[in-house]
Amino acid sequence: MIKALCDVYKRSLLILFVLFISLSTQAQSLTIKAKPNAFVSNAGVGKTFVEPHLVSNPRNHQQLVAVSMVERTTANNAHSSTLAIFTSSDGGQSWQRQSIPCDDCSDPWLTMTPQGMLYLTALGFPPNARNRKGLPILVFTSTNGGLTWSKTPQYIAGNYDGPKTIAAPNGGVYLLTGSAARDHQNKSRYGLMLGYAKPTSSTFRLINHIFPSNLNLNADGLALLSDGALVITYQDYQRKTEKGFRGRKGRLKTRRSWAMVSQDKGQTFSVPLLLSEDCGARPSAMLVDRSNSLNKDQLYCPCLSKDLKKIFLFHSSTKASLGQAEVWDKTQVKLEHLKGLPYSQPLVAVNSAGIIGLTWWQRQVSTNNKCFILYFTASIDGGKTFASPAKITQQLVCPNYSALGFPGRRWRTGGDYFGFTTTKDGQFQLFWPKANQGTFELWSTGVVVEKSR
Repeated sequence: MIKALCDVYKRSLLILFVLFISLSTQAQSLTIKAKPNAFVSNAGVGKTFVEPHLVSNPRNHQQLVAVSMVERTTANNAHSSTLAIFTSSDGGQSWQRQSIPCDDCSDPWLTMTPQGMLYLTALGFPPNARNRKGLPILVFTSTNGGLTWSKTPQYIAGNYDGPKTIAAPNGGVYLLTGSAARDHQNKSRYGLMLGYAKPTSSTFRLINHIFPSNLNLNADGLALLSDGALVITYQDYQRKTEKGFRGRKGRLKTRRSWAMVSQDKGQTFSVPLLLSEDCGARPSAMLVDRSNSLNKDQLYCPCLSKDLKKIFLFHSSTKASLGQAEVWDKTQVKLEHLKGLPYSQPLVAVNSAGIIGLTWWQRQVSTNNKCFILYFTASIDGGKTFASPAKITQQLVCPNYSALGFPGRRWRTGGDYFGFTTTKDGQFQLFWPKANQGTFELWSTGVVVEKSR
């Protein structure tokens, strides 16, 4: 009996050892090669770039299009009157800049359809608008790779936050945004507004207004699976008090992330499916693996932990028996050997080979948390393990917050997000704000991830 138990114990240890070696091998079997950083642009005297976003042409890996807010470096919250557009035809080595007139614009987001049509959404107002109620959405479109844009944007009236878009294979585009509106009982709620633009159309129409609960919430991400299912995510964090949702009163003990699934193109949705209660800040996004790898249709959602010291990547199960977005697993990205703590929300992208890329700003404790380094890591096993992180910025980035004024106080690393995408040839592309001499400049770089031999 004792000998049998010993044999079982030995076999268990052997299995654990083999599993450990397998995971370690997977984590170390990637080579990350970051190309030299390329300077893109400086906003000019008294101005700074904030919160850039980036897309690539699904048909041409050399063509990139980016957008950024342009803010004044003043003490008060004084928005500028333009959005800056950047286009590159050589894979990000050189860029051409133009401006789109837009008053008080924020949260810019780009999407390019498989057919090449560009959609730019942002909160804001048309130039010289007389009616300045709420926080409306403006929609600009381009049919020539971002060289020219629609002169008159679509104006979606309302009170919105963080609009995001994704393209369907047929060229249609879905729009998801947080929304303050009235429900079917005429009660004021925070909800989710879903819109859709038909292929080649420059106009979104309302599909659905979703009110999951009576809590304050943020819209986070949306993704299309290969069978046409639409998945959206959001995070709730505050209950209503006698004074509404003002300040920190009514905050929940933990932020809760949820997913909802639609099988009929957004007309109806499943009940809210709990994704996580482990995030200490709002997740940056959610996306799906569209490759033909073993992890096809797997959903990914990164976030910082409650203590803001760890990076988690949540990934959904692709087993049909478990249901879409019903079951989520969590991986902690190992950062023990890095100095400092993660600061910005991590961003995620998946290339055509199914390789996951993850990037974030790391705060350097040795500099009294005033300096940062931009890191990148990757995974080839669906986010179970990650390669050793590589530096994108080789030198410390130390913002001059007194010179940056309000933008520096509001966005310590230049935005709640920055540009991160993949290109047709499988390369990862970053487009980020870098603090230099009292402003946030824009820089770009490409990252190639290869399986080690």
